[in-house]
Amino acid sequence: MAMEPEQRRPAVRAPALSLVLGLMAALLPKCPLCLVAYLPVLGVTVGAAGALISMLRPVGLAMAALSLGFILVRRLRTPQRTT
Repeated sequence: MAMEPEQRRPAVRAPALSLVLGLMAALLPKCPLCLVAYLPVLGVTVGAAGALISMLRPVGLAMAALSLGFILVRRLRTPQRTT
């Protein structure tokens, strides 16, 4: 049975996911010196830091692509207003 439109719950997943991605982007270090400052606080040693630095750029690009994808999906799902 299909639910009536007034009985459907609003989708909360997309705003929550956008909030999580935004917070992750805000908390990630954006410059090499900031990354160097974060690592000792997190207990990362010099040996592990070399592996982490090589993964920083792909992770940043993936986060940017995910954020852009969510923005585009939201834009395409929203009905267009005509004035």
